[in-house]
Amino acid sequence: MITSFISLQINTVNYHHELIYLKNSLVKLGKLFMINMKITTPCEEAYRVEVPVLRIAIAKKLIERGMPVVKAAKAVGISATTYEKQIKEKWEEVRKVLEDEEVGDMIESLVGRILSNQLIEPTSFCLLCSRARRLFDLTPCPNF
Repeated sequence: MITSFISLQINTVNYHHELIYLKNSLVKLGKLFMINMKITTPCEEAYRVEVPVLRIAIAKKLIERGMPVVKAAKAVGISATTYEKQIKEKWEEVRKVLEDEEVGDMIESLVGRILSNQLIEPTSFCLLCSRARRLFDLTPCPNF
């Protein structure tokens, strides 16, 4: 008896048709296949690995420049409790980000804009994320 086992986790709708084609092709081959495939976009990968560290690094710099912890955490979209917990858990990664010349300068620029109540374009953070990817051994961002 021919057995096919395909476990597909689909995180992006764009790949749905390609995955159906892949599944049908594997079933037609008539062999035993075990595939555990997880398709993610570069942004999803960064959001899980890199963005939390960037948020903590930005909040840390805001706090160093005099912003209260609660306000700094809120400015980057986290709670003060999350900041306090993650600054301890992710300190080595935060330090690596802040010590990198290019990424550190970009964070300082972003912090200055936040402190002066300037509009922050989403692409500013995208650019920061794109530059920081190499520090986390993530594949380069295809958008920048």
